[in-house]
Amino acid sequence: MPYITENEKVQMALGHTPSTVGQLTYAITRECNAFVSTRGAIRYATIAWVMGALICAALEFYRRVAVPHEDRKIEENGDVYD
Repeated sequence: MPYITENEKVQMALGHTPSTVGQLTYAITRECNAFVSTRGAIRYATIAWVMGALICAALEFYRRVAVPHEDRKIEENGDVYD
């Protein structure tokens, strides 16, 4: 995981939107850790819930952002299967 500077951590704590991949990774990790800390002891089920949420978020991002982008690029540049 990329570690960000103390200044970046302060900015993130103040609610700034991540502007680098390191900051984004930091923010996601912090949210996951905060969720885990509300569950008490670390258990397999909690880890599985977090991993499942991350996978679902990745799939949703792919469906909503990546697929339309790829479809536009196919229209612009042609399909690999042509």
